[in-house]
Amino acid sequence: MIPVLAILATVATFAVLIFKPAIGILAAFLCKPFVDAGYSVHVGFGFQITEIVGVGVPVLLLFHMVFSRQGRPDKMTLIWVWAIFLFVNLIGFSVFVAKGRYLFTINQFFRVINGFVGFYMLQTYITDRQQFRRLLIVLLIAGLFPMLMGLYQAATGHIWHLRTGTMGLVRNVGLYHNATSFRYFAYMTITALLLYWSYFSKRDLWHTILFAGYGLICAVVLFKIYSKAAVVTMALWVIIWSIMNRRFGFLGLCVLAVLIANLMTGNLVFEQIGTVFMKEAAVAERQMETELMFSGRFFGWKAALAEYGKADIFNQLFGMGLGSGATHNDYLRALLATGIIGLLAYILLLGTVGFYLARNMIRSTTPLNIMAFMIFVGYLVDTVGLNPSLYTGYQWYAWGFMGLALHGMPELDNEVKSSRRTSKTSSFGHLNYRRKDRRAKVAWRHRERPVFPFNAS
Repeated sequence: MIPVLAILATVATFAVLIFKPAIGILAAFLCKPFVDAGYSVHVGFGFQITEIVGVGVPVLLLFHMVFSRQGRPDKMTLIWVWAIFLFVNLIGFSVFVAKGRYLFTINQFFRVINGFVGFYMLQTYITDRQQFRRLLIVLLIAGLFPMLMGLYQAATGHIWHLRTGTMGLVRNVGLYHNATSFRYFAYMTITALLLYWSYFSKRDLWHTILFAGYGLICAVVLFKIYSKAAVVTMALWVIIWSIMNRRFGFLGLCVLAVLIANLMTGNLVFEQIGTVFMKEAAVAERQMETELMFSGRFFGWKAALAEYGKADIFNQLFGMGLGSGATHNDYLRALLATGIIGLLAYILLLGTVGFYLARNMIRSTTPLNIMAFMIFVGYLVDTVGLNPSLYTGYQWYAWGFMGLALHGMPELDNEVKSSRRTSKTSSFGHLNYRRKDRRAKVAWRHRERPVFPFNAS
């Protein structure tokens, strides 16, 4: 059943992208959870269906950007830093070709291209309030399949693919290859929940229950993958969202929810989080060697760096024809694949995008600007123990929202500024106090009563 769904989702995505790229982007987001679940489906020549999507989507979007007026962004935000990054990567990929790794070169090349295309695709096709609303609705619908699957696995303990974490904790990965898919689908869904709530929700009791329930499901799925990065990212997201929106009640509510969940499970939540971070805590207390942190990834990092040190100067500068997800570190992957020049280009890209996202957020604390910075922070967390630049769906989502925020959406920004001048929303979201209404009521209570001629004395 899943292979059939994955194939149908792929065909539907390509069919819509060819003729209607603006709708095709939505189709790509909607179908990606099904495509990723069919990762084991091979379509010939050794290619998996996920790889076909990772090549087909950027190719079709680049075609529209080059040959269609509607496919061209009105401005290429930060194109200079992307041009440097892509040029350096092309040099690195030439080393792959020189070593005869042709298919691997194509695979790595298009994984990188997905980040570039992802950065510009949302700012090109999501240009007004209605299109932005459709995007968020699509993301909320797309999240149902992986989130309900994760909830079912958490409730029943059913295991499709066995993946273990620290101290043998069994990670819930559903039908996906590993826990990364659950992680970024949950991030994507939470992003859509917060942004839809901020811009479009009625904020009545039923919407509050619905959004809170969906958010709780995402939290359960993230917790059950037993990921250090997921725990750290969610903690940072709650803090950033609360501080930048000045909704400290939201922070308190999240803390209270965790305490209640821990109490209801008999301290299971804190015990399992403690198990996830057990080695890091032991290293901090000097009871364990540093190399055992991050699930022993230090050993692999040291071996990769030792191999890099043996290479000649050209390969050290421009790449060794190596680098894949096995490095479990995006900076080390960039170093092996594109050399020290490529690593510096990647750091320049991240640093530049991060600087402008932070600047925009400080200048204008709109929900989109805050969320884009939160996504950037989560992406940085994942670069330490993962290779987010190799996951196509993650890049569409992460770079897409970052690019959209940097490009700007004046219609949304003006709407938020206008609402903030006239209203102040409580931390819990469903109470809306109108400043003008309050001032009018105060003025009415303290009004000067008229003196009528017939009762004047």
